[in-house]
Amino acid sequence: MPPLGYDKWLIFAQQRRCQTDWKYYKQIFRDIHPHTMAHPKYFQRVHLQAEYGFLEREASWFIPRVYQRFHRRIFGYKWRGGYFTAGNETIVYPLAHLFSHPFKMEVSDIDEPLALPFDSPWPKNSPSNYTNVQSMLDKNQCFRTSFPSTIRNAHGYFLGPDTFNTTNSKVPIFSQAKTHCFWDLTFPMNYHATWSLNRERDLIPWERKENVLFWRGSTTGGSYTKDKPWKKYHRTRLVQWARNFAEEYPDAVFDAGLENPPPIPAKPGYLVDIGFSRVVQYDNATLKAVKQKYPLKKKVDPKKAFEFKYLVVVDGNTWPERLQSYLQSNSVVLYNGIFFDYYMWMLIPWVHYVPIKLDMSDMDETMEWLVANDDKARQINENARDLMNIVNRIEQTQCYAGLLLLEYARLYREKVFFI
Repeated sequence: MPPLGYDKWLIFAQQRRCQTDWKYYKQIFRDIHPHTMAHPKYFQRVHLQAEYGFLEREASWFIPRVYQRFHRRIFGYKWRGGYFTAGNETIVYPLAHLFSHPFKMEVSDIDEPLALPFDSPWPKNSPSNYTNVQSMLDKNQCFRTSFPSTIRNAHGYFLGPDTFNTTNSKVPIFSQAKTHCFWDLTFPMNYHATWSLNRERDLIPWERKENVLFWRGSTTGGSYTKDKPWKKYHRTRLVQWARNFAEEYPDAVFDAGLENPPPIPAKPGYLVDIGFSRVVQYDNATLKAVKQKYPLKKKVDPKKAFEFKYLVVVDGNTWPERLQSYLQSNSVVLYNGIFFDYYMWMLIPWVHYVPIKLDMSDMDETMEWLVANDDKARQINENARDLMNIVNRIEQTQCYAGLLLLEYARLYREKVFFI
């Protein structure tokens, strides 16, 4: 049965030419499902540590009538003292008329997901919250089975996260991204609004693109400090692969921030420009080590990247926001990652993007296939653009947010969970 306010949402969606088929909103029901068994009374209580885990902040009210009258922010939240940015308000402001009753909600202001409940009550004398990634693996079976050692040993989130905020909690927190097993609700936020509003058009057709494999970024994705295994992080592995490639094919590498692409050698049949442009999340000793091992390259304007046929996207600290833009381009995306946002569940490997392993061990083979199968690579790009022409519109983002909030509000009034 549709939630209260669905009739208004349907008119709203039709006016904005949004998708109204529920197949485009499956992630909403996946996110909501774990929370559907609790009782509305939990909304009236501030802390239920025994049943719902820790919540070190207080929820804020969604008050649609106040927002409509005074044009205030719909949600404020006390944790870290922040509010939604202008981009977020672009998403939520037009939604106020869909709701007839106020409700409380929690909005995260950090990159990582937060709510990961223990499998069962922890022994009385043991820590009642997570202390590090290993404790997450110890106390949550879903997390253990979803991320085998091959993944845990090749991603900075497991090896040395720069921040750690995971909470033993069943509280539904609106977050921009998560991994499997977390109870957060994936919600379009500032990055999504920014890319939807400022869609950078790629005017270079496939046949005019250079056969260049390109990535540029910073050392996000883990803590680059001397006590952490930063050489094993996923972004470091990508740059190390490029270094190994340069040793084998010195005439097939360049820096797009400094020069135009050189002639493409017959073997391997493509050029590579991959490198760090900035070091972040570091200590002084590691800063020097990173720069010595991987000399920094010039930052490249995103529009410049559209000149190249093969664009690499990997996780940063969490979800890689540039994926949204690159999938909209006329280039094919090579992607790996463990985080997902509200739309990424629709992406199918070898249909919308070319998958690569976290340890980059299949990069040479993947590029050999792409060069040899140009028509198939082009079709993957076209599939991605067709999907993003639906998803990457501010109107569709608003419609997704509206339906998620309606489903959430229904739980708040009926059979819901603590907040």
